[in-house]
Amino acid sequence: SEWLEACAFLMDSPRNARSVFSRQRRPEAPRVAVGQAGYRTDDGLFFQEGPWYVEVLAAVPSEEALALALAFGRAFVDARGGSGDAGGEAEPDGSTRFPADGLVEGSADFIPESAFGFERLDKVFTARYRVGNAELLAFLSRRPGAAEARELADAFADLLAGLGAVERQAGGITGGRHMEVA
Repeated sequence: SEWLEACAFLMDSPRNARSVFSRQRRPEAPRVAVGQAGYRTDDGLFFQEGPWYVEVLAAVPSEEALALALAFGRAFVDARGGSGDAGGEAEPDGSTRFPADGLVEGSADFIPESAFGFERLDKVFTARYRVGNAELLAFLSRRPGAAEARELADAFADLLAGLGAVERQAGGITGGRHMEVA
């Protein structure tokens, strides 16, 4: 039989909803104009809307099921005032914190804790960039002062080096460290 299952998870903030969305997101999936950074798969629709993370899954993948999922998603967004309402947080994904040149659209995300498997690295904004034929990941995590930021950055670089990463010339980033992970 055919049916849809819609799960709407109310998180305590848009940033936390983005975090859940980011961990579930499939970057290669086609984007759809539903909610914030909505995308679809053969059997589902996924999006964030303010403090909500929403999944709509079809029991049997079909164009009809996808049309119903999209209709549900749009109605859900409309009932909450329309997409773009971040519930007081203008950038739950941190997208405005990154330079636009080379930024892969829709790639900005937020990781609240243990980013990249490093327990000390929290409140991390990420974004992917296309540079020539390569795709790079940029990330930032604001710290109270330069000394704490430097110590954390060095500890993370040392962790990567211990896992086999090779340090390269930082290429114009004053005080930066460029770690190449194979």
